[in-house]
Formats: sequence, C-alpha cells, structure tokens
Amino acid sequence: MRSLSKVIKASCFSLSSPRVVRAWPERLMNKEEDEDGEFLDPTEARRIVAETEEMVQHLLNEARERAEKVLSEARLEAERILQEAREKSCALQEEAREKGYQEGLQAARESLREERKKLEEEIASIKESLETEKKRIIRELEPELLELATVIARRVLHAELTIAPDQIAAIARAVLERAQGAGETVLKVNSGDYDAISGLLAGEAQKGGAVRVEVDNSLPMGCLAETPFGTVDGTVEGQLQEVIGDLQEVSRTD
Repeated sequence: MRSLSKVIKASCFSLSSPRVVRAWPERLMNKEEDEDGEFLDPTEARRIVAETEEMVQHLLNEARERAEKVLSEARLEAERILQEAREKSCALQEEAREKGYQEGLQAARESLREERKKLEEEIASIKESLETEKKRIIRELEPELLELATVIARRVLHAELTIAPDQIAAIARAVLERAQGAGETVLKVNSGDYDAISGLLAGEAQKGGAVRVEVDNSLPMGCLAETPFGTVDGTVEGQLQEVIGDLQEVSRTD
C-alpha cells in the first residue's frame, strides 16, 4: 500500500485541476467567519490544523508500535527454537561420544538434520504469520487513516479559504476555464463569497463570456458551474470527494 501520510502536507493541500489551488496569496485576512458563523483568526485556523495532524501522527505511532510488537515476539520465538535445536544437538552428540558407538553419532547427525529441517519450517511459518498480521493491521487502519486524512484535508481547506478568501476567486477562475466554450454558464456561489469573485465575473463579461452568477447558500465554500453540457464542481466538498475516490482506488490496487 502506498503511504497515506504523503497525501496531506503540513504547509498546504494541493488538488489536481480544477480542484488545484495553484498559489496561496501572501496577504492574509485578520479575521473571517467560518462555516458556523463564528470568527476564526489565522492563529485558531493553524491550531486546528496542528491538532488534526497530531491526531493522525498518534494513530500512525500506534500502528508502528503494534507492528514492532509482533516483530519482537516473532524474533524471540525464532531465537527460542534455535536455542532448543542447539541444545538438543549438543546433547545428542555428547551422548554419542560417551557411548562411543558410530551408530549413536550417525543418529545424532540424522536428528540434527531433522531438527534443522523442522526449524526452517517453523521460521518460514513465523514469517508467513508475521506478513499476514502486518497486512491485517494495515487493512484495519486504512479506513481510519482515510477518514482522518479527509478530516484533515477538509479543515486545512476551510482554514486556508478563511484566512485567504481571495482563493475563492482562483477556484472560480479554474471552474470557468473548464466550462469555457460550453455556452451560457451559470456560476453558483455562496452569498458570502460573491464579493470575492465579483471582479472576476466582471472580467469574464468583458471577454464576452456568457456568465451569470446565482447565489446558492447551500454551497458552503467554492462554486459550481452549470453549463448546457454538464456541471463543473468547484466546491470544497466536491474536490474532497474526488480525492477520496482516488485514494480508495489506490488502496484497492495495492
């Protein structure tokens, strides 16, 4: 399985077009409202991101500890079997020497070969069990890690868009580029984001683009473009669902 820890970066979260936010503006807002209507300053937004990253790190540490415990137990068991084999071999050889019979020495050698063969089989079985346990642990943790990665991605995006609301205009621009040439386009946005993209809409009108904006407060963040040929989803949740689908596909193919 590919490492899910590489999906989320601490400094920013990037998605492929049209969900890619190509650059974060340097100017940050002092305070903006979050989706619940409460004020969220940059320090609070970053604290939320730090807390969620700490959560996933804790879960990953637990997985590593469980895997290390299984490995340690397997090593101890292998060492015990090896020690028993050595002790049995030494005892048999000593018995043969004491009796002085060639048959006893031959029997000791044969017994040693049998013990070695048994030991190799047991070690192979331990390795197979260890690999099975490792896969089981990964399968158990995959849904939790995927869910936690989604929570982190959602919080990071909401925090970044709250701190830098100008990114809404960048998302709208990417959506309009995808919808270009598809006839009249209806761009649906949340009322709180309308001002952030009004300048962009004016620019599109000057270019001759048939763009009409509608307020849709069911969209928390981002925008949605409707064209005669289909819909271009530029909402935060829409982009997250695409990412989740990609991660699930990767998990199934590993």
